[in-house]
Amino acid sequence: YVLFSIAFCITHDCIHFPPSELAAPPTASPWNIIFSPAEITAEKGLYAVLSCTFTHPDNIKPTTAIWFKCLTNDRCDQDRNIIFHSETPSKAQEGFKQRVSLLETDLTKKNCSVIINDIRENDAGEYQCRMLEGPFTYPQKMNITVTGTA
Repeated sequence: YVLFSIAFCITHDCIHFPPSELAAPPTASPWNIIFSPAEITAEKGLYAVLSCTFTHPDNIKPTTAIWFKCLTNDRCDQDRNIIFHSETPSKAQEGFKQRVSLLETDLTKKNCSVIINDIRENDAGEYQCRMLEGPFTYPQKMNITVTGTA
């Protein structure tokens, strides 16, 4: 079996804020994403859960979750890199369609975790999550690394 190791970014603040958010009261929650656990292992042909939660300012309500697979030397948040789109599933890359889904579809619960079924060798690489309600992108990435042989 091929083992995959999934290494996650731990915690970072989002770096994109509109001017209205800069003037928000100090009690407002910042944009933040947490990938947890830091590492998981999955066997080829089985599944992997990319576990993450997020916070956002109180006056923003994210309505769409998008996951991207980052290509080498490329911006992650390009339409051609989408592996999951909660509002428009047809935007996902062919190789990921119907293999990726949210664990919790109610985004008000602040859970952006996804499950990737039927893990394949070409699933190795960096991934990024984006929550939509305006132009907000979390800069954090997580990485899937192949650690074994077939």
